[in-house]
Amino acid sequence: MRATIARGLLALVLLGLVVIYVEPSQMLVAVQRLDAKWVLLTIALGLVALGVQWWKWGQLSALMSTPLTKGQLTRSLFGGFALGMISPGRIGEFGRAIFVADQHRPVSLLTALDRCVSAAVTMILAGIALAIYLPMSRWPLLLLTLLTISVALVTREKIFRLWGNTGLPPWDEAASRSRLWKNGAGAILFNLLFFAQLYFLLLAGGQVPAAAILGIPLVFAAKTLVPLAPMDLGVRETAAVFVLGHFGITSVIALQASLLLFAINVLGPGLIGLAMTGTRRWQGVCLPFSSPSTYPS
Repeated sequence: MRATIARGLLALVLLGLVVIYVEPSQMLVAVQRLDAKWVLLTIALGLVALGVQWWKWGQLSALMSTPLTKGQLTRSLFGGFALGMISPGRIGEFGRAIFVADQHRPVSLLTALDRCVSAAVTMILAGIALAIYLPMSRWPLLLLTLLTISVALVTREKIFRLWGNTGLPPWDEAASRSRLWKNGAGAILFNLLFFAQLYFLLLAGGQVPAAAILGIPLVFAAKTLVPLAPMDLGVRETAAVFVLGHFGITSVIALQASLLLFAINVLGPGLIGLAMTGTRRWQGVCLPFSSPSTYPS
């Protein structure tokens, strides 16, 4: 509890410092100048991204002996969003398993795999962007690549060591590999949609230099590497202001775009998840001692 409170305070301090750095008066002016069409397009892409997340989670669910129903997929995904909204690095999404009646082990393992694949894709795309931005100096790309490979290998070993104890089919079977590859493809599309959303929100605030496109993956990589605060508040905004600033984006536009992205991609789905899991039909789903009959199909 103390650690959670400390991280929450850290988030508020980081966010407060960034807002002071930008100056609140500039934020008000920037909001008034927002181009609504880019914001609406970003919201539309957010809905598409939710669909992609639902689809790639369904690909992994199909590996279980009893695949999740569409209702269970939706409930576990949005329930994870609700938990992720209040946890650093959105690690609360690993709690998807508590929103299903049984098969908790495979659901937990597949959730970890789903999140790790998305994080690995983020880091790889950030490495590619960094290599393009620094064509004469490859050492940052080398370090980032080695870090990603090391983390991926350690995570892979732990996940597949647990794989055999969950009732899942062997991961090297053709059917399993197909589902895993589809999940990976979904993770790539999901990341690209997030990058496009931030780009469009930057456009909503003003002109965006072409080079700034390379800075967007680096913002997401920084957030992935430093999961300090609940909802990633403060970390994402700090990364947006200082990373994108190197690519010619003014601090006020970067901060505004980051906060709007948070509202669309984190706060919105999280609140929907809270509302869904709080309805009478789904009350008690989170309780470990609930009987299977209390879980909707």
